[in-house]
Parts: sequence; C-alpha cells; structure tokens
Amino acid sequence: MKIYRQPNMWSAATRSCRYIQVSNTLSSMNTKEIESAIAQLPPSEIAKLAEWFQEFQAQVWDKQLERDVHAGRLDAMIEQAEQEFKSGQCGPL
Repeated sequence: MKIYRQPNMWSAATRSCRYIQVSNTLSSMNTKEIESAIAQLPPSEIAKLAEWFQEFQAQVWDKQLERDVHAGRLDAMIEQAEQEFKSGQCGPL
C-alpha cells in the first residue's frame, strides 16, 4: 500500500484530506472493496467524503439535465408549464 501526498489542485473537500492511501485505482475496485475502504475511515473523513459525494451527485444530475434539455426531452413539459402560466393557472415564484 502506497501513501501519496494529495495535490493542491483538487477540490477543497478533497484537499482537506492530508494523505490518501492507495492500493488500487478506483476503476479496478468493485463496490464491495470501496465500501470496505470507506468503512475503515474515521468519522471525520467519512463526513468529508459524504460532502464530496453529495456535490458529485449534484454535478452528475446537472449534466444529465443539460443533456435532456439539449435532446428536447423536456420540451413538452416546458410548453405545458408556459401554457399554464399564460392561462393564469400559476404565478411567478
């Protein structure tokens, strides 16, 4: 197992960890191995990981929404919302 000093270019949540133990790259780890590694972290590191993962999930969601908008998958819902607004069925937020 190797220990690497974390580069300063990573996100603030990730930078707060001083050292990262690396036994394999994440791409070669399965879910159970990742879960096991997380279970060995101290509570403070789990909290940092949870914060990072929440932001990561938000970014994944944003990218998917952007792809859906560009693909026209939301056009019908947008049109319906605009019609309901124009007809007075709803108001501005």
